[in-house]
Amino acid sequence: MSRSRFGSIERRGHGVYRIQWTENGRRRSKTIHGERRDADLALGRIQGGLEIVGEACTVRRFWEGTVWPSCDGLAAKTSEEYERLYWREIDPRIGRRRMRDLSWRDIQRGVIDEIESPSVQRSTARLLSKIFNMAVREQVISASPCAARFEYAKRQRRAKTLVDTLTVRGLLRSVEGLKYEPVILAMLGGGLRLEEAAALRWEDVSPWTFKGAVYAVVKIDKTIVTAKGGKKLQCGTKTELSQRDAVIGEPFASRLLTLRERGGGGALVPSGRDNGKDGSGHTAPATMAHNWKAWCEAHNVEYVRLGDMRTCWSTMHAEAGSPDSLVSMAMGHSDGTTRGSHYLRSTRRALAMIADCLQEAIESADEADTHDD
Repeated sequence: MSRSRFGSIERRGHGVYRIQWTENGRRRSKTIHGERRDADLALGRIQGGLEIVGEACTVRRFWEGTVWPSCDGLAAKTSEEYERLYWREIDPRIGRRRMRDLSWRDIQRGVIDEIESPSVQRSTARLLSKIFNMAVREQVISASPCAARFEYAKRQRRAKTLVDTLTVRGLLRSVEGLKYEPVILAMLGGGLRLEEAAALRWEDVSPWTFKGAVYAVVKIDKTIVTAKGGKKLQCGTKTELSQRDAVIGEPFASRLLTLRERGGGGALVPSGRDNGKDGSGHTAPATMAHNWKAWCEAHNVEYVRLGDMRTCWSTMHAEAGSPDSLVSMAMGHSDGTTRGSHYLRSTRRALAMIADCLQEAIESADEADTHDD
C-alpha cells in the first residue's frame, strides 16, 4: 500500500486499485479500475470536492463524478442516450437534491409523472435505477429509492400498417427499381432488422440451390449504428445469435439475385453524400426511413415503416404456419433454452423449409384473391 497526500492507495490486482480516505471521521474506500494515475486522480477529486460522497452528495455531483465516467465502456449510442436523458429529464428536476433525501414518492411525482411520453418515462426510470443502484454500491446511500416499481402513463399504441401474404406482391411491384428495393427485399424476405439490412454489401448475398429451387442466402454479421458524429459500420450484431444466415425464397430471391448481378460490389444501398468517408459507404438507417416515408407519400403508396417490415415477415410466417421455433431462430432470437442452441446449428435446409412455407402461403393468397375477383 502506498500513501498519497490525499489518502492511501492499495493495488489489488492488474489494473485494480483501492483508494481509502477519511471523511467526517469515517474511513471510506472505493475501487478504481485503470492505472495508478487514475487512482491518484480519483482520490484528488474526492478530497478536492469535485466528487462529493456521503451525506452531502447531490444527484448531479454523483452523475458527473461517478456515473458518467463509468459510461466510457458503453456503446456510443447508449452513452449518448444516457447523457440526453440525464440532462433533459433528470437534472432539471432533482439534480441539486441530495441523494439521501430522495424517496420513491419524490422520484415518482417529481420526475416520472412530469414526463408525458410513457416510453421516455420507462427509459428515465431505468437510468435512475442505474444511478441509485451505483450509489448504493459506492456506499453513498444505504438503499435505492428506485427499488419499488414506478407507475407509468398508459401507452397510446398506434395502429401499424403491415404487409401480409395478400398485399406483399403489390408492394414489391411498387418498389421495383427504387434505391431501397434491395433492403426491402431482404427485410420482407429474410426477417432482417433495419440496421442489419442497411449494413449489407453485395458480397454478403449469394445464390444457393436446393432440390431444384434457387434461394438467396444473406450473411448477417454486422450492423449500422448511428450515433453522435455520424453513422458507423459495426462488426457484430445485437447478440451472438443474431449472427446468422438468412435463406430467402420467392417471390424475393430471384429479384434480389438479379439486383446482385447488376450491383457488382459495395453496399446494397450506397450513400450518396459521404462517398464512403465513414469507411462503409452505407446509407444510414434513419436516412432510409425518412426518405422511404417521403417516397410513399409522394407516390401514393401505403406507408409501412421500414422498422416494421421484420414484423411483417414474422406475421406472414404465422399465416403460413411456419414452426415458431424455426422462425425465432431465423430472426436471431434466443428462447432462453437449449432448444435455441440446437436450432442455431441446424442446416440451411430448415430455413429453406420455412422459406417454402412462405412462398406457398403467398401463392395461395394470390389464387384466393383471383377467385374472389
